[in-house]
Amino acid sequence: MKDIFFDYVDDDISNFFLKKLKYFESRPKVFYRQTKTMKGDYFGTVNLLSFLDKKEFTYLDRIKKKVEEFASTSLVYHWIHMLDYKKGGYISLHNHVHAEDYSSLLYLNDCDDGATYFVCGDKKYEVLPEKNKLIIYPSHIFHGGRYTTSKKVLVSGYKFKYNFLST
Repeated sequence: MKDIFFDYVDDDISNFFLKKLKYFESRPKVFYRQTKTMKGDYFGTVNLLSFLDKKEFTYLDRIKKKVEEFASTSLVYHWIHMLDYKKGGYISLHNHVHAEDYSSLLYLNDCDDGATYFVCGDKKYEVLPEKNKLIIYPSHIFHGGRYTTSKKVLVSGYKFKYNFLST
């Protein structure tokens, strides 16, 4: 799985975003967003970038540093959202190539179901949620999430800071 990288973050990062998720869930009229790929009874947020302050970015920057090390390049934030499947749901197979260059998933809790699955050519991989586990991958890789009633995730999307190919 050379295109998919696994790492771990410190517990304080996951705990901070678990608290933020509760805050976002308490204000669904502002933060709830439904998409075509997310199915079931879940809570998913809008792109949170415009709602975050310096404190949130101190935690996000620790994650972004790991993504930049994997990508061997500087990146900028493009999309940040959170998911909570407490009532049950899943995500159908998709990728983010239309929007960003790299993606990361941070599991905010442990659970025995809701594996994230990846399809890389003819190979398939599954990863069970484990608190503090960070998955980093190029956004062209297809992925989805198995049905779960307990998974909580922070999803981040990044674009190249410098694009030398555009004119």
